Amino acid sequence: RLSATFLHAQYIAGVTYNATSVARRVNDSSVLAFGVRYLDYGAITRTDINGLSKGEFHPRSYLAELGWGQSIYDLSDSEVDVAMGVSVKYLHTDILERASAYGGDFGVHSRFYGTSQTYDIAMAVQNLGVGQKFDKVRDNLPTRVRFGGSVRPSKPLLLTLEAVAPINNAPYGAAGVEYTVEVQKNIQGAVRAGLNSMTYESLGLATIMNFGFGVKFSDLSFDYAFAPAGDIGGQMHRVSLSYNLPAKISRRYRER
Repeated sequence: RLSATFLHAQYIAGVTYNATSVARRVNDSSVLAFGVRYLDYGAITRTDINGLSKGEFHPRSYLAELGWGQSIYDLSDSEVDVAMGVSVKYLHTDILERASAYGGDFGVHSRFYGTSQTYDIAMAVQNLGVGQKFDKVRDNLPTRVRFGGSVRPSKPLLLTLEAVAPINNAPYGAAGVEYTVEVQKNIQGAVRAGLNSMTYESLGLATIMNFGFGVKFSDLSFDYAFAPAGDIGGQMHRVSLSYNLPAKISRRYRER
């Protein structure tokens, strides 16, 4: 009925990233969501062409987005559920100059029940729209196409695989594993590990690995993730807190 999440990520050199989102079911087949993100680069010393200090500046970026998810009953049956989603977003960046951008995303998700194992396949096209213009040249948004899938070989084990194809950059892939245990009724714990090849060439082998864990108390979840920063030193930490009201069992699910 209602889902809310807050995330805080601490990167290197004092860079922080915060995000919050809320989703609400509108009817039996639709969900409306809203999210805000904030990226803070911290204080940076400004220098002139001779290397002389001219004080500090504080770059920041803000993003607001509105999304809609919809079940596609015409493509769904007793063996598969198909859903699609769209979102629109507004991005504003304040460095020394200010600029704004407008964009949107589109995605399709399918969940298959026809075999002994439930699995998911999804595709998304992200960052379609108009980029930022700080001076005379308008930048392009980092448009990319993503393909992903997940499967549960057993109830506690989840495996995921993803391929990402940026329009103006090299493709990369990611894989993840999660193992969940039920400590007692309404209390679950999970351990996670992942690989992401996006930073392999630029920052080294160590940066492709990340680890984490999660704890869920009934409808409240806490999650933590850690990733080394490789050749540039340090590490990155991400924590999130989520709350989910129990969902009503829809008429269509009861009929299934």
